[in-house]
Amino acid sequence: MSWLSWLAGMSAALAAAVWVLTTPLPRVVGLSARYDLTLVVPAALILLTLAFRLRGGWGQSAALGLTLVLFCLPLAGLWASGASESYTVGGLLPYSDAQVYYRDALRVTEGDLLSSFSARRPLFPAFLAGALALSGRNLQAALALTALVTAVSCWLAAREMARTHGSLAGAVVLVGLFLFSRRFTGTTMTESLGLALGALGWGLLWRGAAEGRLWTIAAGLALSALALNARAGAFFTLALWVVWLGVWGVKGWPRILGRAALGLAAVGLAFGANLLLVKTLSAPGGVAFANFADTLYGLAAGGKGWQQIEADAPQVAKLDEPQRSQEIYALALERMRTRPQDTLTGALRAWGDFFRPDREGVFGFVDSQLNLETRLSVRVMIWGLYALSAAGLWGMIRRRREAWVGLLAFGLAGLLLSVPFVPPVDAGRMRAYAASLPLLVTLPALGVWEVGTRLRLKVLDGWLAAEADTPRGLLWGWAGVVSAWSCVGALAVFALAQPSTAAAPQCAQGEKGFVFHHAAGSTVQVIADEAAGAAWLPRVHESLFERGSRTLATDFYGDLAELPVPFSLVQANDLNRGGMVWLVVTGEDLPPRGLAAVCAAKINTPGLGWRNFYTVRRWEVLAPDGGGQ
Repeated sequence: MSWLSWLAGMSAALAAAVWVLTTPLPRVVGLSARYDLTLVVPAALILLTLAFRLRGGWGQSAALGLTLVLFCLPLAGLWASGASESYTVGGLLPYSDAQVYYRDALRVTEGDLLSSFSARRPLFPAFLAGALALSGRNLQAALALTALVTAVSCWLAAREMARTHGSLAGAVVLVGLFLFSRRFTGTTMTESLGLALGALGWGLLWRGAAEGRLWTIAAGLALSALALNARAGAFFTLALWVVWLGVWGVKGWPRILGRAALGLAAVGLAFGANLLLVKTLSAPGGVAFANFADTLYGLAAGGKGWQQIEADAPQVAKLDEPQRSQEIYALALERMRTRPQDTLTGALRAWGDFFRPDREGVFGFVDSQLNLETRLSVRVMIWGLYALSAAGLWGMIRRRREAWVGLLAFGLAGLLLSVPFVPPVDAGRMRAYAASLPLLVTLPALGVWEVGTRLRLKVLDGWLAAEADTPRGLLWGWAGVVSAWSCVGALAVFALAQPSTAAAPQCAQGEKGFVFHHAAGSTVQVIADEAAGAAWLPRVHESLFERGSRTLATDFYGDLAELPVPFSLVQANDLNRGGMVWLVVTGEDLPPRGLAAVCAAKINTPGLGWRNFYTVRRWEVLAPDGGGQ
């Protein structure tokens, strides 16, 4: 099939995703894709398996289109419901860590530097800055772009599994990646990019092992290392893969060392790119992976978690970087030296938590709901994944001479060695393992293939047979686009940015003035239930907003639900002070787009006062933007 036909097919797949994100679908559809398990998993497995079996370029386009729709539905669910979650307010506006990454990405578009917080993991703020620049700072469009990038990357990784082990195994990989990603779809968190890069890295590694191509494996190592720089996690997988590359299928120290050097160079290239972003885009004091010091201290304290330093040495925890991380590292190493038994206890606790059969263990990512208890359906699925993983391990033993077995075995060994340093108590349902999720879900996928081949049922023959090849250039090309976007795009945005020089407005006594860019797709408007029109961002019906805001039962979300409707909620990155504030704009009209100068009064309720919430008294547009609201 010609590249022109491929392009037409891919365009049709993209059009399907755009339709999902621009059409007010019934809320239950998107919310089921975001939170449900019992209906979503069987339907997705069957449809994706059938789609992977379709031949030719149009068949691959159909599989991609289905993947894009699947990955976009959780985002549509957020936009239709206005749900507030741990990192999202009103289905859109970032909160907590996500707010800092969003703020710093906006700062890059203004020619400003990343904070020390984002300097820990600069790749995602850099990626987000590129998405915001492409979309004219439209947050909804940037989130949609992130979801699409993640979907395509996961589809390509799953295609590699289908290419060697059949459509059913490929569908299992893709559904597993989807179940992890849906919790972060629609948020400005690093996990999405870590997963996307990790999927591309794993796809290249798998293909390289299957074809015996060293440069493909090296590229996979570079992408995997880049993924771990985007979302820090199981770093020992890189070390074990370098060892595997050196010893796989060769004899003699010169060849072993030469291949290991190639792997080290690939990994070093990724770390160098990350360091370049730290040095170029970060404010003085920015330190990559600075928060690992907290995790290491938690391990040294007996596995008590990254927050233990705040209880044991609060004065150190309040220091600025780089002194803060240096002091914590010193305390952690001293404790490891004087009380090594605590470190051993912490490691054993981490491994025990890793294998727990609930939402906090290795397969806990399948549950995306906010409740703190593990549902029965989740437990059943987790035990099923354990059983399939056992079958996959048995298959690895039986086929131990095949190249992909060594790749998987060394990767799993590196992952297990990493667990004490990425303890589940700190991982939040495995979110710290975003870059390694493709490795984890491959094992049960192999189990499905192993069980299916042992059963020897004719009805499964077509589902277990190796599928048609995906053009190598597609995987390589997309990997190049995503990695370049992450590493180079923000540098271009930063270099071309034109910082605003507008002064803060003169405001009445008791008010503060703010200057910021207000773009389309960056507002949540809460309206009365009886208002005409469907609930779809930026419009959220009052009852939906209140229901979604009270999900977490915090004073912050509760106070938001008490605000009189109609009102619009806006996040403003103040160009003069450099901080993020929340603005409440009363009335039925959406705030106008453009460079805005506002005067606002502080909201002093217990939940909102200390979080920089203000009521807007005056809104002036200094430089309007074209287009809609």
